[in-house]
Amino acid sequence: MIGAAIGHTWGQSCELGQLWVAEASRRQGLGSRLIRRYEAEARARGCELIYLDTFSFHAPEFYASHGYEVACELGGLPDDAVLYILKKELA
Repeated sequence: MIGAAIGHTWGQSCELGQLWVAEASRRQGLGSRLIRRYEAEARARGCELIYLDTFSFHAPEFYASHGYEVACELGGLPDDAVLYILKKELA
């Protein structure tokens, strides 16, 4: 397996629980393709909102580049890490 997106729907919202791409396959557009397909599936299920969480040392910039906005942030974590809850309204 070189990549996957996992989550669930709840009413008209969808949580992206995990998006993963094998290290050797990163920076080749696979993550972008996965997130677009995930969003398309969410729309097909009638979802109007996707939300997820990520740490500052993971991929907040990746999600921001795909239109996700910070809904909440939690600081005070070890090594000055920040936990972000991000959201994207689906058109």
